[in-house]
Amino acid sequence: MLTTTIKLWYTYTMNILIFGGTKGIGKEISDSFRHKHKICVCGRTCSMIDGEFFKSIPCDIRYQEDINYVLTKLLISWGKIDVVINSAGVVLFRSFLKYTLENVSSLLDINIKGAFLISQNVIPIFKKQNGGRIIHLGSTRSFTVAPNKSVYAMSKFALRALNSSLNLEFNKFKIYSSMICPGKVDITGKDSRLVSPQDIIQTVEKIILLPNNTNIPEIILGGQL
Repeated sequence: MLTTTIKLWYTYTMNILIFGGTKGIGKEISDSFRHKHKICVCGRTCSMIDGEFFKSIPCDIRYQEDINYVLTKLLISWGKIDVVINSAGVVLFRSFLKYTLENVSSLLDINIKGAFLISQNVIPIFKKQNGGRIIHLGSTRSFTVAPNKSVYAMSKFALRALNSSLNLEFNKFKIYSSMICPGKVDITGKDSRLVSPQDIIQTVEKIILLPNNTNIPEIILGGQL
């Protein structure tokens, strides 16, 4: 009699840090991944949760000390970080002449300065680990402009330049940066004409499961360029 033994297990396959993971697309990604990966979500208003497989740590990505606190805590707890997802971002749509300097500074501080600080602080960790992935959530406005979206587009163009620069400099260390650029997102997922959260989640999953010598620098989901 031939006996086949099937081994079943519950495995958390990757250690994933999500900035901007407490609401919007970041929360959708976290909710989808938290039963198959170790997840840490960060946001300015999130509560502190310190579990074995799920963590929540308050963090303002405009401040390097906040980012370093999160990274240090995770390295102590997890030993390594496989993927960093930057889903933090703000939008502000208005006529170009009606933007104030405060508006511009606030938007750029989060959309590009925050992305820069996340990348600059995680890359030394990835170099020591001999690899890692950064995924930035961009927009079709990373490629084209639109009425009343000049400063938002400016930040997303800059994010695309950051993403390209990271790949140029760090691919040789098996450190890859990807940018997912959706068109208009229907957070309910009910409008088939628009990008759904599930579209983005599936794209993130495909990226993080790529072989460790492979990268997809940019992906556009829906939208008009």
